[in-house]
Amino acid sequence: MFNVSVGRASSLLSEIIDRRIILNVPDVKLLDIKTDEFHLEECLPEKSDGIFMISSICFEHELQGKASLIFSAKKIRKFIDLCIKNDETEECYELDFSDIDFDVVKEMGNIVLNSVVGEVGNLLNLKLNYTLPQVQIYNGADFYEEVDSHYSHILILNITFLIEGTRIEGAILVHLTLNSFNDIIEKIKKIKDELYE
Repeated sequence: MFNVSVGRASSLLSEIIDRRIILNVPDVKLLDIKTDEFHLEECLPEKSDGIFMISSICFEHELQGKASLIFSAKKIRKFIDLCIKNDETEECYELDFSDIDFDVVKEMGNIVLNSVVGEVGNLLNLKLNYTLPQVQIYNGADFYEEVDSHYSHILILNITFLIEGTRIEGAILVHLTLNSFNDIIEKIKKIKDELYE
């Protein structure tokens, strides 16, 4: 399901920036916020400097939750430069993001997160309403402190963008309320049962 959704997102992104993008989901994890220890740094495949750029949307109606696209500041700087075809990346200015940079990340987050969450809604026949994406820079501790207590589970999708031979690793986090998590599980069980009838 997630490979289908990110495949659609990568096609849309490729058209927008006029560069071939391959986007895959090599790993999926599910955490219970109350019982599993969570560190944002562990969501990414390589050690980060602890500074992240995060694009988030909230969704509600038949499911309630929040989805976030997360990259380390260094990785997102490289991605932005590839998108705007700027080959002169200044590593020392990796946190010096312009309004254009935020717009690039916002649009990318809008496409990827709506594709992923929308595919869940379509597969499970659930109606969802979305907020517009918000983009912010966090350190890991600050982001975790903002996680609302009414969310019970976090679905973690490690993702990799491949753009003209360059790998950009990041993650998608989907926070779910307990009721929404249980609804998803019940819907999946029903679909599974119907497949084997």
